[in-house]
Amino acid sequence: MLYFLLLAALGALPVWGQTCSFVLSPPVVNVQAANAATTDGSTPGTVRVDASLSSCVRPATSNASWITVTFGNTGTGDGSVGYTVARNRTPSSRTGTITIGNAVFTVNQAAASCNYALDSTGFSAGFAKVTGTVRITTTCVWEAVSNVPWITIPTGSAGVGNGTVTFSVAENSSPTLRTGTFTVGTQTFTVTQEGVPCNFKLTPASVSLPTAGGAGSFNVSAVEGCAWQAVPSGFAGIAITGTATGSGGGTVAYTVAANTFGLPRTGSITVGGQVFVINQAAADCAFSLVPGTIAVPPGGGQGSFTVSTACSWAPSSNVPWLTITSGSTVTGNGTVTFTAAANTTSEPRAGAIAAGTSTMLVTQAGVSCNYGIAPTSVTATSAGATGTIAVTAADGCSWTASSNAAWIGVLPTTGSGAGQVSYTVAANPGAAPRTGALTIAGQAFTVNQAGSGTGVRISSAGVANAASYAAAAVAPGQIITIFGTGIGPPSIATLQLTPDGLSIAKTLTGTRVLFDGVPAPLIFVLDSQISAIVPYAVAGNGSTQLQVEFNGVRSNVVNLEVAPAAPGLFTLDLSGKGAAAVLNASDFTGISASNPAARGSVILIYGTGEGQTNPPGVDGRLTTTDLPSPVQKVTVTIGGIDAKVLYAGGAPGLVAGLLQINVEVPVGVTPGSAVPLIVRVAGFESQPGTTLAVK
Repeated sequence: MLYFLLLAALGALPVWGQTCSFVLSPPVVNVQAANAATTDGSTPGTVRVDASLSSCVRPATSNASWITVTFGNTGTGDGSVGYTVARNRTPSSRTGTITIGNAVFTVNQAAASCNYALDSTGFSAGFAKVTGTVRITTTCVWEAVSNVPWITIPTGSAGVGNGTVTFSVAENSSPTLRTGTFTVGTQTFTVTQEGVPCNFKLTPASVSLPTAGGAGSFNVSAVEGCAWQAVPSGFAGIAITGTATGSGGGTVAYTVAANTFGLPRTGSITVGGQVFVINQAAADCAFSLVPGTIAVPPGGGQGSFTVSTACSWAPSSNVPWLTITSGSTVTGNGTVTFTAAANTTSEPRAGAIAAGTSTMLVTQAGVSCNYGIAPTSVTATSAGATGTIAVTAADGCSWTASSNAAWIGVLPTTGSGAGQVSYTVAANPGAAPRTGALTIAGQAFTVNQAGSGTGVRISSAGVANAASYAAAAVAPGQIITIFGTGIGPPSIATLQLTPDGLSIAKTLTGTRVLFDGVPAPLIFVLDSQISAIVPYAVAGNGSTQLQVEFNGVRSNVVNLEVAPAAPGLFTLDLSGKGAAAVLNASDFTGISASNPAARGSVILIYGTGEGQTNPPGVDGRLTTTDLPSPVQKVTVTIGGIDAKVLYAGGAPGLVAGLLQINVEVPVGVTPGSAVPLIVRVAGFESQPGTTLAVK
């Protein structure tokens, strides 16, 4: 009784006859695996304790290591107990409790959402022992577990969060490739390891046997598990007498038959890539071949000779053009038959056929050298020519090529067999024709060339305005067309820019156009037609002399009148008549019957022959920012009504000499598909018959 009174006095028991009970609010709590509101992911909480008596003692004790009582672990009567639930880093849910007095508070915590990632999924190793590492990325608990005994985890076998696993791969003493794995978290890491190399060794490595042959053996050393097979080669007398296959170490036994040939022979037995060499002495043999030598004709054919001996022998040829047609192996006397291929060269040749220890010499003469060329002549224009000549000759037949004239070149000057030579005929500067020749492989090749009097020539009345095709006076900077024969290359060559990119060139494929000796810019050149620009240097002259030069040969001289201006308009069909080449200024579309110009609209007219400009024209110069304008006044009439000229001068980005005129179509003009269009420069008019479609 004294004991219970003492406890009651200390508050451990209620008043005699009364019991303590506790009510928890809440009795159970469910928490997530991690709390985003705390730095360590833990979840704090409080449970309310209601005691039946104020004297009831309520100690609070956690029954799980991951639940910590933070306050209220002692006290009497009503109160609160604080707790903290640590972050769950496992993929499993868990349940723990806190005992408060005689009541139990239950904590249910959800499983962590665990994602595991390895920085690599596999590792390839040689046969030797090796270590490696793999990095795991996760927020959870993990463990590294090997699934095979030859992979161990010496460090980093477990952890929480990111970490590094070190693994060790034991030496593979087998030649077989093996694969093993270990698991980190939920991820599998695969290790592939090569087998130990199968290095074979043969002891001894060779043997020398007498003519009679014999038996023997050699040892094979290799790692257990390395399979091998013994394979004889070299000659038919080698045989394996014991087992021909094995694994690891072993012995190979063999026999070698007697050598009946008059030559020593060498054979071998190959085991695991290693060669056991067998050298055997020759039989004591004598061979007699009849006849002593054989000569075959250049065209080839068949031949034969006899062999006298008591030994075995096999015929063989030392050159590809001699083919053995008789049997391969003979014992005793026999006959060798063969075929000789035709000799297609002029050089004689020799080969040998061996029979035992003796050889038969076979000789063959070369073919006779007969030469031919095609073609055997050429007729060239005064402008010159190039070409090729085919040479026919047998292989090995040498030949030379030479010229009897300095104006005829030939390459190459030497050759052999069938081939080809190239020739070059220079331009003929003289009026008379000329003849020369080449000598190729002793054959004559004749070259006939016309004189320049009939080669480069400007046609009568062959100079015209390139826009209007009017054959009249020329003006400085005018684009013209020249007609003739032999005045340029057979294929058209179009303008090229000078290296600085600012002008068009004055020479194209050996062609020049000269005005009083001054070269003109060239737009295109052809053997029958050239388009050029009259140099501005003719300004102020009453006339000029025109010549065309092609490959150094000059044409006849044509005298031309020079005028201050000679306007011409370009037309759509390039005939110099009909619809003019005109653009809408608003959208740069072409004016035509299907797209007429509106009255009051601005149009762009293109022509040439406006004469000297300000600033002074530069031959062949491309028009850029400093646009040149004609020195003479430019006027335009459309349907007989004066049109307002807004601009007259160089066409931006195009060559000097091409005239662009921007005009406003008169409002009062009568619409039509072919309204007359006239351009006047200093009293000179463009060609009649040029029209403009107006709506």
